[in-house]
Amino acid sequence: MFEAVPGLYLVLSPDFRIVACSDSYLHATRKKREDIVGCSMFEVFPDNPQDEAADGVRNLRASFEKVIEAGVPNQMRLQRYDVEDKVSEKGEWIEKYWSPSNYPIFGNGSKEVAYLIHRVEDMTPAVEIGRDPQKERLIKDSVEIHARRNGRSVLRTLEEVEDAERNTKNAWEKLERVRGDSWEVTDRALALLESSATRGIKLLQWQRPYFEALHEERAKVMAAKSRRAEWAIHWRLMELSILGDFDSWEWNQLQQARRNLQNLKPLV
Repeated sequence: MFEAVPGLYLVLSPDFRIVACSDSYLHATRKKREDIVGCSMFEVFPDNPQDEAADGVRNLRASFEKVIEAGVPNQMRLQRYDVEDKVSEKGEWIEKYWSPSNYPIFGNGSKEVAYLIHRVEDMTPAVEIGRDPQKERLIKDSVEIHARRNGRSVLRTLEEVEDAERNTKNAWEKLERVRGDSWEVTDRALALLESSATRGIKLLQWQRPYFEALHEERAKVMAAKSRRAEWAIHWRLMELSILGDFDSWEWNQLQQARRNLQNLKPLV
């Protein structure tokens, strides 16, 4: 899976031996995987012997050592580091410019660096364009056109942001109106509940004669009034259950009245 990752990557051990490499890295450096994995980085990639000013090995080794010592990534400057073509039979040295970055990988639960990730970007085409004034002019013109297009895109984005702000303001205004309406609805609901509680109290007062009739001596009258009171309580409890009003004062009083009525039944 690592071999197919996009980008130019190497995995190195702390002694700078190559552990793994991406296909893109092999293609850019003109190397074969079997020729470099397990080998020292600087044996596989030595300085160009034809370039007396070559400093790629020295600078890259210094960056690796900083990463291992400090345990933090290190971004190198643009670095000329020629590579020998091992894919073709010519074996020529190819002039290359890179933008290298090096990263530490720590072991599980350890502060010591277990591996190094070496990532590079091939900057050779950009350097070659800079050497050709005509190509450089074409690139600059392309960049200016792109910048103008981006400028128009930024203006469109700002307009979209303004539209979003207006829509947000309108949404808040609607929310305030809905909130005001909801307060009015809440007030009406509270008034309705208060009215319902008043009706419940009146209902209990209306049922009082049936409870008093339980103490009368005539069994038939007591039985008849007991049944009427029981039905009255039953239907009111059904109404409250439909309303979902299970914790109201009226509900609790009716439940207590039903229990009292059932306790008095053996006396009838």
